[in-house]
Amino acid sequence: MDRILVLGKINMDIAVRVKQFPKGNEEIQMTDTWQRTAGSGYEICHFLKHFSVPCDVCSPVGQGVYAEEIREKLDDSFIRIPSAQMNGCSYTMIDAEGKIQTMFVQGGESDWTGITEVLSDLNPYSAVVVDGSVLIDNEQVIQLLEEYDGQIVLCLDEESVYMDMDILNELLLKDPVIHLTENAAIALCDSEDLEEIGETLKGITENEIVVLGNDLSALYIHGDDKVYQASSPGKHKDMSGVSETHLAAYITAIYSGLRTEKALSFAGSCASLLASSYRTVFSDKEINLQKNLMITSIMK
Repeated sequence: MDRILVLGKINMDIAVRVKQFPKGNEEIQMTDTWQRTAGSGYEICHFLKHFSVPCDVCSPVGQGVYAEEIREKLDDSFIRIPSAQMNGCSYTMIDAEGKIQTMFVQGGESDWTGITEVLSDLNPYSAVVVDGSVLIDNEQVIQLLEEYDGQIVLCLDEESVYMDMDILNELLLKDPVIHLTENAAIALCDSEDLEEIGETLKGITENEIVVLGNDLSALYIHGDDKVYQASSPGKHKDMSGVSETHLAAYITAIYSGLRTEKALSFAGSCASLLASSYRTVFSDKEINLQKNLMITSIMK
C-alpha cells in the first residue's frame, strides 16, 4: 500500500469539563480537568497506523515540557520540524452536551518555517492529508503542496475556511478530496440549505467531498453522485478529535476496498464511539472493536 503523509498539529491539550460555557465575564465552573495529547496530526495518524495504513506525520515540535511529552508519544513515523519556540498547548472546554470551545496557546506547533529542512518535496507520498489550519500564514507548506503531483486530502473546519481565498482557490485547482465539518460547509457556501451546499461544493472540486454533520451524519458528494449517512445513536460526551477520526476512518475504509456507503457507515461508527468518551484517540480495546467491525463490513 502506498504511503500517506499527514500534515497537522500535535499539542498537549488541557481539557476542562464545565456545566456550561461562560458568557461575558462569568467565571468558569469546572467539574473536572486533565491533560491529553491532541491535534489533527496526532489524531489522524494514530488511527491510520493502528489500522495498518502506512503513514508518516509531519509537525513542528518546539522546546519545553510539552515538547518533551509529545516526543515521548511518537515513534519513527514522526517527522519533526525543528523550532526554537516553546511548544504551546491548547485549552478545551467541554460542556454537558459534548460541545467544545478550544483556545490555542501558540508555540512550536504553529511554526512550520523549517518544513523544507526535513521534507524537500512531497512526491514520495501517494497522498497528503492536510489540516487546513496549518495553511494559514505558512508559505513554505503552500509551496510544497503547489509543487506536489499526488492526491491532496484537505480537512477543513470553520476556522480554516477563512484562510486567504487566493490560497484556497489555488489548492482547489488541484482537485483535492475535501473533508469538512457542517459549520465549515455553511461558512464556505454561505448557506444552511443542504441541497444548496451540495450544489456549491460539487462545483469546487472534481474529486470526493465528505461533509460531517454536527450530529455525526455525513453527506458524500462526487459529481452527480450523493450518498447520505444518518447519524449513529449514542450520547456525545466530547467532540474533541471526532472530525479527524471520521476522516481517518473514511480513508482507512476506502483503502481497504469498502464501497462508499460502507466507508461512511464505518467512519460514522468510529466518530460516534470516540464522541462517547473523553479521549482524542481510541484505546486499544476500542481499536480492536472497530477492526472487527471493518472485517465484518468487508466480509458482507
